[in-house]
Amino acid sequence: MITTILCLVAVFGVCAFGLAKLGIKEAQQRL
Repeated sequence: MITTILCLVAVFGVCAFGLAKLGIKEAQQRL
C-alpha cells in the first residue's frame, strides 16, 4: 500500500516537473 502511494507521488512529481519546464519554455518564447 505504501509503495503504491510512493509510486503515485513520484509519477505526479515527474508530470508536474515536465509541465513546469514546458510552461517556462513557452513563457520565454512569448517574451
